[in-house]
Amino acid sequence: MIGPLRRGHVRRHFILGAVAAVGIVFGLGARETPPTAALPVSDLEDRTFEGSKVWESNSVFTELPSRVELLRDGNRYGLRITPDRDPLLPDVLVYWSEEASDELPKNANLLGRLSGAQTRASALPADGNGHLYLFSLGHQTLVDRGAVGEQR
Repeated sequence: MIGPLRRGHVRRHFILGAVAAVGIVFGLGARETPPTAALPVSDLEDRTFEGSKVWESNSVFTELPSRVELLRDGNRYGLRITPDRDPLLPDVLVYWSEEASDELPKNANLLGRLSGAQTRASALPADGNGHLYLFSLGHQTLVDRGAVGEQR
């Protein structure tokens, strides 16, 4: 009496497992990609920095293709970064340093953060020659680095 019930129970569980697996696969395939929200500009970022373009490059970063422009307004220098796509990394911060390094230098200056494919502009603490570092705060890793200015 118990044997036929067990066999039926086992068959129903195998069928239920297969249906659930197929449902999960279709559900994952049908879901939409989450929208990326533009984060508000922080106090560190000066989006209104305007000046004449001194230098421009599309090859500063290899991991995050971006257009980087060096701006000059009198004795002040600024930087404008326009990513080609969303960084897709948590809390990408932009640092500036006059020294080149394989790691984020201890004396690097925080310029602001990148989120979405929005243009970010920031004043630089020194002249236009230096190095940019992209650091993911969420992963605690250096994402990319590149030289800016005439030393390239």
